[in-house]
Amino acid sequence: MPTRSCLKMMLPLTFLLLNLLACVSPQSTTSCQGSGDVAGGLLRLLSGLDWRDAALVSDRPAKHARLVWRATSHHHIGITWLKPSSVFNSATFVPGVRLVYLTDKPFCREETLQLISLNMPQHRLIVVTGEMEKDINTCLSTVNKSRAFFISDIQTWSLSRIQIFSSHQIVRNAWPYDVKSCKFNKAYNLQKASVSMLTLSWMPWLSIYDCDPKGKNCNSFGILREVFDILAHLYNFTYSIDREDHNDWGVVPKNGSYFDANPTFSGVLGATVYGYYDVAASLWAHTLGRDLWLDLTMRWIQLTSV
Repeated sequence: MPTRSCLKMMLPLTFLLLNLLACVSPQSTTSCQGSGDVAGGLLRLLSGLDWRDAALVSDRPAKHARLVWRATSHHHIGITWLKPSSVFNSATFVPGVRLVYLTDKPFCREETLQLISLNMPQHRLIVVTGEMEKDINTCLSTVNKSRAFFISDIQTWSLSRIQIFSSHQIVRNAWPYDVKSCKFNKAYNLQKASVSMLTLSWMPWLSIYDCDPKGKNCNSFGILREVFDILAHLYNFTYSIDREDHNDWGVVPKNGSYFDANPTFSGVLGATVYGYYDVAASLWAHTLGRDLWLDLTMRWIQLTSV
């Protein structure tokens, strides 16, 4: 058995060996190359966003699905193949799925806008297009919901985040790729967009009062109000808080369950799922079901420890 002095000598050698192995591993070299073919490009997008699974939807030949699977299987990223019809049909749509839509055609098409309009969590759609028009805001203005998604193109495999607000404002942030970390650098400059929030009073987190007759433009105070003020300063946005008229939080679907393909939502939660409001402003409990339909922020305990 090694003595304590021997172990002290072995530990630095072990640490050095592990670092050398990490430098020559396929994970560290292949994922950062970002090759220009379909498999390499999609691998760069998925690994750069820390996506471990995704469904590939494409009007290109199905052979690309097999190609992508071979390229990503060594990186623990699972890609399944879905036909566009199975995604557009709500009866077979899988809640919470991460979608990559790959097409040779221009961005501004009915199929693309239909995907963006799906009632799915924000940030779980990447549109990879063969042609990116200079002005995509014109076609995106027809999406009358609060939605966020990523766009890329087959030529460069660059990445941008698009946020459509319920106020119909459209914000685009480029996410540059860092070759050292093999990740995209997240950028959230909301460019003074007006963020709409819906809620009910729940002290001490948030209390709303002095709303207008339609329950809009309320005054408020509480812990979350202070958090919103800080976030608005950090990410460059303004916000308004409205009151839900029917005293309905919508904590569970009105019809069906979170795990159904097409449940019916109501109240504060439903208004956010359907994109009528940008934020359901409250301290929501994190559940697997809600995570399938909403982007939940970090828990309050995590927020106070940052």
